[in-house]
Amino acid sequence: MPDIKLDVNNMLAKRLGGFPGITNAMLDEIKGKAAAALSQVQKVRGTGWLEWTELPYQDESVISDIEKTAEEIKDKFDNFVLLGIGGSALGPACVHEAMHPLRSNENKHMKTPKMYFEDNVDPERMAALLEIIDPARTCFNVITKSGGTAETMSQYLIVRDLIKDLPTLRENIIVTTSQGRGSLYEIAQLEGFKTFVVPD
Repeated sequence: MPDIKLDVNNMLAKRLGGFPGITNAMLDEIKGKAAAALSQVQKVRGTGWLEWTELPYQDESVISDIEKTAEEIKDKFDNFVLLGIGGSALGPACVHEAMHPLRSNENKHMKTPKMYFEDNVDPERMAALLEIIDPARTCFNVITKSGGTAETMSQYLIVRDLIKDLPTLRENIIVTTSQGRGSLYEIAQLEGFKTFVVPD
């Protein structure tokens, strides 16, 4: 995984010249508050209060499994379609935009599958997607934390019906949901789909 660096230089007054920006005096003024906030976050680590902050430190085998699956998808598929609503789609879309060049789907030099984020149940939108992808050459990642979001489950049913006869069905669908609960988790177990868990 590449290192992620935050470069704030273009927000600083000294870089912006006469344009308003963040000054050293402003940074000095909030330094104490920022240090206190960081100290508070570190103090509650492992207590179950801010569990999302533990994600970078989770079991290394989970991260290895995600990376291995990503490599397999890259080798087998031309497209990767995320089916989800709200945060299930917006978070991944945001990360994708941050980590890839703009218009990466049209970039002939990209060596990764084209990415599509279907965060809407508009039938025309879904039909337009299905006109430009080959479902057999597409991996669909169905994401719902609750395991029962109606819009996401509708998307899943459309896709499942479309590719039900493919011999690679179990490779074409990946599920991301909560461990041990919700309709999607039960379906994934029944169908034998690769499953990733959304941590509580």
